[in-house]
Amino acid sequence: MLTVVDVALRFLVPNWCPVGIQMPVINITAKWLQSVKGPVDKFREDYYDDKQTHFCVSVKRSGKKVFFWSGRINGKRTRLKIADWPSIALDKARDLAREIELNSIKNQPARVKDRPQSKTIGEVWQWYFEHESKAKKRTWKNDESNYRLYLAPWADRRISAVSRNEVIERKGQLLLQSKGAANAFIECLKAVYRTAINNEWCEKSPVANVAMESYDSRERFLQPEEMARFMAALEQIKPAIKSLILVGLFTGARRTNVCEMRWDQINLDAATWTIPKSKFKTNKTTVLVLAPEVVSILRTRASFSASEWVFPGRTTARPIQNIKRQWKRLLEAAKIDDLEFHDLRRTLASWQVNAGVPLEIIGKSLGHGKSESTEVYARLQLSTIRKAVESVVKAMTRASGDVS
Repeated sequence: MLTVVDVALRFLVPNWCPVGIQMPVINITAKWLQSVKGPVDKFREDYYDDKQTHFCVSVKRSGKKVFFWSGRINGKRTRLKIADWPSIALDKARDLAREIELNSIKNQPARVKDRPQSKTIGEVWQWYFEHESKAKKRTWKNDESNYRLYLAPWADRRISAVSRNEVIERKGQLLLQSKGAANAFIECLKAVYRTAINNEWCEKSPVANVAMESYDSRERFLQPEEMARFMAALEQIKPAIKSLILVGLFTGARRTNVCEMRWDQINLDAATWTIPKSKFKTNKTTVLVLAPEVVSILRTRASFSASEWVFPGRTTARPIQNIKRQWKRLLEAAKIDDLEFHDLRRTLASWQVNAGVPLEIIGKSLGHGKSESTEVYARLQLSTIRKAVESVVKAMTRASGDVS
């Protein structure tokens, strides 16, 4: 009986034969080929050449002789038929066996000690961040933050060592935190492997078919009964933050655009705000109109401003970055839950709808690049239309008497 060691050595050393098991290794010659007989107690006998590794002749019970190459290709035990004897000569069979040997070596994966070490996730991310994200994306700071929060723990891992199951497991862990955290991790990892594949640092991505988490469409905006509390609570926070939030509410601009508003973008006489394409989501230069209340706020700030930024941070050289603490304090004072800064944008649009403003005009006031972006407010417009129709019908029935 073969031991485990016998079996292992048999596969690792093709010409090796275990003790007690006859695996003929001989000098295969033309004379031997003519004289050798087929076995009588089994279907075939394989003879390995003692001079040319992996070259063998299989002699069947019928006496038929076949040249073979026997070895491993890509780690898998392989037996390749060369030709029957005497259809080709022995020397020709040896040459063909050598060709197979050379091709198998080319296709063999390098031994671990010979393989170049694959790049780490951190190394690939650094390349992506410098050449793609920071060079081409307006939101590169978000990429930087997401990597630091969610992917940096894997920075030292080799890109060749990450499996799909590990990605799914890590995503599941982050889902317990939030959908945003899970999606940020997947997005960063996709960027890493997309970069690695494009640069031929790896061949496939373990995150290729891992889906992002979908979000329910958010429709939150300030209701009329909340607006009075919201405005009153604004008086309890810092004046600069109050002005910033009011500008966001009255223009419908995104938080980043409001925080990074510059004086050279503002024309107070024309009451316009020109946001350059590099700072706007649609990648188009956008002009927003400013209501008199916004112009008044900006004129007041212009009277004492010493910065290029309308809302400078702790130093005048940089714009304000974070208003989370003041925003939380505002909502607590107003007793309002589940409201985000971006909901101020939806609030402006929703109140315009209820005032009967056409969707096309609303889209332009928000700087929407596509009409589909404004269609989310269509249901609100139907409510406004319904109220208008109902009021007219009531007026008609009052004029002509009740209609049964």
